[in-house]
Amino acid sequence: MVREKVFVHNNAQIMERKMWQFILGSTGFILYFIYDINSVRMKNAVLQKFFAAGSILVVVSLIAELYTAWGSCHRKIGTMTGLLNRKYFYEVLNEELEKNREASLALAIINVDDFKLYNQLYGVKEGDLCLQRIADIIRSSVGESGYTARYGGKEFAVLLPGYDLFSARNMVESIAKQIYVMNNRRTDMKLKAVTVSAGISAAPYAARNVKELMENVDLAVYHVKHNGKNGIQVFDMMFRNNSEGNNTRNRTHIYQEYESTIYALTAAIDAKDHYTFSHSNNVAYYATSLATTLGMNEDMIEIIRQAALLHDVGKIGIPEYILNKEGKLTDEEYEIIKGHVEASIDIIRHLPSLDYVIPAVIGHHERYDGKGYPRRIAGEDIPLTARILCVADSFDAMTSKRCYKKAFPIEVAREKLLQDAGRQFDPDLVYKFVECLDNGSITLVKAEETVDNLKEIL
Repeated sequence: MVREKVFVHNNAQIMERKMWQFILGSTGFILYFIYDINSVRMKNAVLQKFFAAGSILVVVSLIAELYTAWGSCHRKIGTMTGLLNRKYFYEVLNEELEKNREASLALAIINVDDFKLYNQLYGVKEGDLCLQRIADIIRSSVGESGYTARYGGKEFAVLLPGYDLFSARNMVESIAKQIYVMNNRRTDMKLKAVTVSAGISAAPYAARNVKELMENVDLAVYHVKHNGKNGIQVFDMMFRNNSEGNNTRNRTHIYQEYESTIYALTAAIDAKDHYTFSHSNNVAYYATSLATTLGMNEDMIEIIRQAALLHDVGKIGIPEYILNKEGKLTDEEYEIIKGHVEASIDIIRHLPSLDYVIPAVIGHHERYDGKGYPRRIAGEDIPLTARILCVADSFDAMTSKRCYKKAFPIEVAREKLLQDAGRQFDPDLVYKFVECLDNGSITLVKAEETVDNLKEIL
């Protein structure tokens, strides 16, 4: 019970303090007990030694048990912030969602704005101190009301059982205000004010499961980021309560204003390598078709489309003799090819308005078994958008003709997808993609047909 309560507070220091209090208290009690035995001058020396040894064993066993509990606590809590780590937070999220099927459960993601710039201005050490101060604010604000976690490098998660959207927003607003003024309290140096972009959603009203809840919150954060940052968006208000016309206007405002930028980048790809341009368009068609079949909302489909168009933009920097080499690549050439992922991210990072495509782009060569690149993450740690791109990217690569290979027949590509389900690909996505191939909702396209197909979907 003690450990669980500690986790509710998300604070390893509490556990550590209580552990030493218990150890010292128990040791004192045992020593007094031993002294009391001696004070009555027990005539039986053997019995005296028995009690003394037994007391020591009791203390040692208690210390061992508490150290075990402490170690378990630290495995679930980040060392820098003292908040729950991402892995354990997902466990708590699933448990609480199950417990609160008939009650409200609010989730908020708090993303620190321009944190990369903060590190560049003041250094990583000061950046770490900034994250620690933010963690302290979040932990003290939430208290015993819920759970807090460091969700990502500059992201924090707040889970509030029993909270509705209104109450959750009030708490997040309070947290955001405290974060904004926290650097004003420091007198030793002038630090820029820190702002956050936060998204909130709730189950079961706006989400039926963990997947939907996380997607909703992520989209709400995206909305804030693309409307100037430094704000809070409740998913339910943004997507559920607005009229259909407002939703369309929001989507146009958020995403389609970047079409000219995307067009310019894809034109640059086309000038460099027409195959890469055609491939990107094909991947956009396959990926958005799969996302549509999965029932994803329009905004997520649009994000996937844009990510697909830009996922290979880094190949602009790859020498043409490598891109179009007819024979097998050398190890050195393969490493250069692999570098296109990070090169794509470097290009997109200079366009803050398009940073929402980064999770999909950076992960499209990750493998479900963890043997991909560049981060070697596995399973559902790979963003869903990236897992979708991975399937679409591989299918088009297999069914397209290149200077170094012939195009595989659709039947062969289909079987290769199934063979690598659970290894290279998310098995659920592969089965759904194959189902779409079989029922004709996804068809094999030529590069020149792709744009028209995309228009039909969107």
